[in-house]
Amino acid sequence: MRVGLGCLLPFIAAAIWRDGINKLEESSAVVEESSAIVGSRGPTKFVILTMQRSGSTWLDGLLGLHPNVFSYHEFRGKDHMVQLIKDCIIDENNPKAKALLDATKGIENKDYHSIWKPGMDMMFEITDRNRDLQSIGFKWMVNQGIDADFDQVVSYLNKNRIKGIILERKNALRQAISYYHLEESIKHHSKEHIFDKSKEARENYFENESLPEIKPEYFFDYFERHAIETAVLHRLRSELNDVLYVNYEDFSEHPTRQLEQVEKFIGASINVTVLDLGLQKIHSGSVGSLLRNWPTVKKTLLESEWGNLVQEWDN
Repeated sequence: MRVGLGCLLPFIAAAIWRDGINKLEESSAVVEESSAIVGSRGPTKFVILTMQRSGSTWLDGLLGLHPNVFSYHEFRGKDHMVQLIKDCIIDENNPKAKALLDATKGIENKDYHSIWKPGMDMMFEITDRNRDLQSIGFKWMVNQGIDADFDQVVSYLNKNRIKGIILERKNALRQAISYYHLEESIKHHSKEHIFDKSKEARENYFENESLPEIKPEYFFDYFERHAIETAVLHRLRSELNDVLYVNYEDFSEHPTRQLEQVEKFIGASINVTVLDLGLQKIHSGSVGSLLRNWPTVKKTLLESEWGNLVQEWDN
């Protein structure tokens, strides 16, 4: 009897959901020893490793508020890297920067397989000469070359003593809805994030924008993708030498405590509060308040192989 990947993925996701974290939270002690080594050789280097719609903009923005922490934000491909080189290097005749720019010629913008290595070299090696910084980093999505070149990525991060911050969102149901809104926002507004300091503005967003009707098939496809990318994050968690695990749901519930943990991990002074950034969560409230046809969709999802997980995520 042959069993397809689509049939196995819900059970993989269930195992990750219930048992994975217990196994992954045991190795925080490794962090302290290597921090002193990295710190003695210049700024601490870090990467936020995550999926889209997992709170990485929030975490990255908070870290960027520190005066001695420099974040390149998200690594978006060749065009982004070239612009960073032009914006960030002090000496435009820097031979290393020239070599990196030459290495990008003929590469497509989103060809992450070809661009991530020179991108890492640029972001860490050139800027590393700035000894006034405590930490340098960026955020990197699983689907931006990590999944395709996993072994090479792990080797590179370990060899260069780059700290990994694994930021995982376990609730794939709410993440799927958030990602749907992201796609619609880009399509209609050319924006990737809808943030506002005002609670009233957040509430008005859903009053003024008609709630979507999302087909169950959209969720099935997203759940499979979530399971695969979560498995990649867990492999990173187990194979990187210097790593910190952060759960999105815990970060949302206890942001100050989680932020202090991250600050300590990258060697940043604890002098920023979560209110300083001024961002508010858009997709709050019940799932039913975010989806017009949720009762119908929920019934279909609960009757599927994802039913048990959907019940947990909805609650």
